Amino acid sequence: MLKKLKDQAPMFLTVQLCICVLFYAYGCEPQTTSLINPSQKVNRAELKTEIELLLMQSENRIADLDKQARLREAIFEQGLLVAQTGTINPLGVMTSLLAVLGVGVSIDDVRLRKKIKEK
Repeated sequence: MLKKLKDQAPMFLTVQLCICVLFYAYGCEPQTTSLINPSQKVNRAELKTEIELLLMQSENRIADLDKQARLREAIFEQGLLVAQTGTINPLGVMTSLLAVLGVGVSIDDVRLRKKIKEK
């Protein structure tokens, strides 16, 4: 019996090695460094989720920049109108002031969210 076991040892080790390789191949998912948190490893699905999140954030920030540019253009238009005609359009001035107030409130809201998030 001992001789038979010695004869089968290479086959036994080969089967065990194959089983270990199969467990590794099916059990260990490929991972890469996270885009948001570089100290963390993520798989393919998590990486796609991070990319979608970053795209949404960039779209929101581009929309914010567009809103600020429109506000600046409205203020310049009111200033140009006053300089050209010498008269003040009360509705235009009120619209510009409300727009500035809206941007101020938005900035304050972002500041408060960051403060709450840090806690």
